[in-house]
Amino acid sequence: MAQAIRIPERRATRDLDQLTVDGLLTVASDGNPRALRSYLLSLADGEPKQTPGS
Repeated sequence: MAQAIRIPERRATRDLDQLTVDGLLTVASDGNPRALRSYLLSLADGEPKQTPGS
């Protein structure tokens, strides 16, 4: 993601962590190393939003 939007990896990691803490994202693949984690958008109740094909 960091390469795609041309920001430092450290910033992308920090931003993803903050979005998770704020409840906007949910970690979908927590067992993977940080670089390989997947995230889902969270609904207002904190539950992951399911998208078609996920």
